Amino acid sequence: PGEFTYRALINGKMNLSEAGAVKALIDAPGMAAVRAASRTLAGEFESRARALIECLSHVNTNIAADTEFPEAVDGLILENIGEEIRGIKISMENLLRDMKAGDRLSRLQSVVIIGPPNAGKSTLANALLGRDRSIVHSEPGTTRDIIESECDFGGVQAVLVDTAGLRDTDHGIELIGVDLAHKRLASADLVINVLDAGLPVTEDIEKTLRLTEKMDRIVILNKSDLNRVAEIDFDIEISSLTGEGIEDLRSIISKRFIGEEREALWAGEWQIDRVSSGIDCINNAYLAVEKEAIDAALEELLEAEHALRNAIGENAGADIISRVLEDFCIGK
Repeated sequence: PGEFTYRALINGKMNLSEAGAVKALIDAPGMAAVRAASRTLAGEFESRARALIECLSHVNTNIAADTEFPEAVDGLILENIGEEIRGIKISMENLLRDMKAGDRLSRLQSVVIIGPPNAGKSTLANALLGRDRSIVHSEPGTTRDIIESECDFGGVQAVLVDTAGLRDTDHGIELIGVDLAHKRLASADLVINVLDAGLPVTEDIEKTLRLTEKMDRIVILNKSDLNRVAEIDFDIEISSLTGEGIEDLRSIISKRFIGEEREALWAGEWQIDRVSSGIDCINNAYLAVEKEAIDAALEELLEAEHALRNAIGENAGADIISRVLEDFCIGK
């Protein structure tokens, strides 16, 4: 598997992160994931990592020179060293943020629609999908099973999940639907809380909002074509029936996954781990400088540099190369 990519790798035609991006590009579930993988394949990840390695190497050289040959160099100004380390830390955190964004985009996201019965959840699902997938009826409790469909949100491909209305009920079948909704909610990447603008806020609604307050969510006030009665904080007001606000909602969902700057980079899990480890070392180095423990700071900075070199595939062992290529098809 991955024989041609492996040949390019061992002959220096691409690095390990670019090799992984080949597979990510093939498997990309949406255009945003394609763009993230393409950036890494074009060398953007390696370029940013090497710039950080160069900065770390510069700081490490200055500290080592001062430690080994204090009579031959000007003394270190700890405040300046601290500022340099802080700048490197910020850049590494930005890189990690973009790597994690790319990792999210490489997987189908789960967008779960929840809310009380008859709030317009199924109408919203149909409006986002652009087709009638869920049954819509004025009778509360129509949706009793989990209904899933793939949906595009500005280049981000996600599974849109329509669920049963959340409320206390004694009806056997509806109770099963509510239980399924709670289980699906637990694995959601993003929650869409749908509320009816034409109804007052009930205890069931408040309970649902409390249930999702620590989750990544968007609170929607639906049925904007009716007179508003609900008094509650919300993120966007829409009408699933008329289509008002639907495209704005689609854009908000897309930005939640991609971010405003759209700089996501594909990265493997092992690379995210190494950059995360490097940031931990940078934090330790900064604390060491504050305590004037320069030798300890140098050790941590050298570890951070080593972690970044590992992240771009330098000195990668056979196990890492196997992990990158094991899911490739024959050849490629």
